[in-house]
Amino acid sequence: MFDLRQAPNPFAMRPGLARMPQGAAHLHALDATSALAAEKHSALANRTSALLLAADLDDEAQQLSMQALLAQRNADTTNSVAKNAIKTLTPGQKHIKIGNSNGFAAFMREFSLSVQEDLALLDARPHLPAQQRGRLAWLNVCCPSHWAPEEKIGLPLLAVHAPVADNAMLLQANAGLVTLATNGQRWQRWVWTITPSAKHDAHPCHDKPGKRLRVWPSTADPRAFLQACYLRSESQTFFPVLDDAGQPSGMAIFTIRVHITPLLEALPTPEHTAALHASLQTMSPAVLAYKGLTTAQPTLLRALANLMNTK
Repeated sequence: MFDLRQAPNPFAMRPGLARMPQGAAHLHALDATSALAAEKHSALANRTSALLLAADLDDEAQQLSMQALLAQRNADTTNSVAKNAIKTLTPGQKHIKIGNSNGFAAFMREFSLSVQEDLALLDARPHLPAQQRGRLAWLNVCCPSHWAPEEKIGLPLLAVHAPVADNAMLLQANAGLVTLATNGQRWQRWVWTITPSAKHDAHPCHDKPGKRLRVWPSTADPRAFLQACYLRSESQTFFPVLDDAGQPSGMAIFTIRVHITPLLEALPTPEHTAALHASLQTMSPAVLAYKGLTTAQPTLLRALANLMNTK
């Protein structure tokens, strides 16, 4: 989970890319008995937006991204599903044939259920028109954080970030971010929020009358309020998609690993609590609205202040 001592003060929406530590994993095996596995199965079975391919997704993008996923999965874990799949990639073999987009979709469904991460392809190959460079060419997102993948497929990262609150730094850094993400190196960033929901899948379709995900506790007791809240954090990484010569192809796999942690567990020391309090206190009204924290912020601040005074 995200270390809240690293929460920015003052808070700002920024790219926040850092190099991946040597040997750090991009992909983590999915426990088939976990709540996350159940939510991913449900999303893939019941929501077409859990797996989306751009209409013009080409064979090269499919083949190279599949090979990159299998190679990375094999490097990160010995999960049985991926281990069996990697056996088809023999030394010297250039391609694993998948036939067509239906074959690629079938592969992605199976692969998705072997890893904790949601996945996407960032495509910035030079041959793409300038307005498409840095686009999301496919999306396998079962557990989005209050955004709809069906509204983002095929869009360049600049357009994807357009609705983000206080997005000036994100938009200004867009070209550099795409270049960094697709230049063959490995990067990581964190995003986080506070939520009253323990669900990983926070697609907007769940926010309906009578079943809303962000229903804040009505208790006036500060500790009880915190006990009903969770830290929702995402570890987001980029790793390169290499061409047949082992060189950067201009594409990168984007991974999103959602962590749901009871908020009090994420506040083991006064330093964690003070850092969260300071970051929440400095969020702009636009950011609070974007994160769904507008009504909860005053109570959270009081409860965190009370916790600091009692520890």
